[in-house]
Amino acid sequence: MQKRMGDPQYDWKQPINFYGKVVDDRNQSVADADVHFAWNDLSENGTSSADAKSDDNGLFSLENRIGKRLYVDISKAGYYTSHRERIAFEYANPADGLFTPDSNHPVVFQLRKKGIGAELITSQYGMAPDFPIHVSRDGTPVKIDLLQRKIGDSGQMQISEIKPPYETWKQATSWSFRMEIPDGGFVEENDEFPFEAPEAGYQPVVEFKFQKGDTNWTEGINKSYYIQFGNPPRYGYFSVKTDISMGGAILSYGINSDGARNLEPK
Repeated sequence: MQKRMGDPQYDWKQPINFYGKVVDDRNQSVADADVHFAWNDLSENGTSSADAKSDDNGLFSLENRIGKRLYVDISKAGYYTSHRERIAFEYANPADGLFTPDSNHPVVFQLRKKGIGAELITSQYGMAPDFPIHVSRDGTPVKIDLLQRKIGDSGQMQISEIKPPYETWKQATSWSFRMEIPDGGFVEENDEFPFEAPEAGYQPVVEFKFQKGDTNWTEGINKSYYIQFGNPPRYGYFSVKTDISMGGAILSYGINSDGARNLEPK
């Protein structure tokens, strides 16, 4: 604090050194990955940048730069970039989580090698990636045809909800949301790359009931699942977003049309 008081630009004058390593999803070193650095500093644009490549051992570094916060982006053709990796590193302000570089313990970044993609039936329609649906708030179920991307008298999934009128949702104390796949089911997923559906473990009904004052109370849900339906079975990934104010939900999905559990897009 004394140094900052003596020099208002102190935070932007910190030495920046960084050491990293790129591996794949099997923890094998990835050579020749593209590394892009950008850091906040006192340059005319307020930001400077540099590029590098990982070596045969997946290692890369940035040394002898001056600034405040460093951003690191890793990519390589034929690989997916994990977005769960830490990409911002603070060198000046301890309150933001001060980063200390260590050449003996480089920061590890993971890429995932692309596999053989499948033709997926998706929720995308034109430029819209999602499928918004209207559902009655009184519990009346609607059927969703995921393959045809429509609501009708038939479909693989059934959705219902009990919600207050839009005008009074802020005062409401309860609501519920229910999804059912009668001849299949759901498996909750939290994978960054949901590319392989499980073979078993599917539950035909997923239901949420919320009562204000209970520990699980929330005004909105955003969930992702693997889904299975039909005979022979088809597999897919499926996400749903809804909240207490919505008369319906927003669906996002991809389904392998040939029955395989491979959900990696082409």
